[in-house]
Amino acid sequence: SILFLLLSLVGFNPLLIIVNAVAIWAVAGRDARYVFSSEYREIMRATPHIRYKTHPAVWALLIFLLLIIAGVISFALVSTAG
Repeated sequence: SILFLLLSLVGFNPLLIIVNAVAIWAVAGRDARYVFSSEYREIMRATPHIRYKTHPAVWALLIFLLLIIAGVISFALVSTAG
């Protein structure tokens, strides 16, 4: 996956370069190495009762952003149709 991210940098799109840099950092960083380690898998096996729960504020923000995106798309479709 890192090779794919590096190859996609060929286009020299500044926004794409930033997104790919963040993705490479997330996949190849120190924290990612720990998550992919056998020690982490063993901890996950030993503590199956611990689950990550997304905070309700994060869900509210996601819904809000999706509504804004849907509104922008709807506005663009309506304004170009007439």
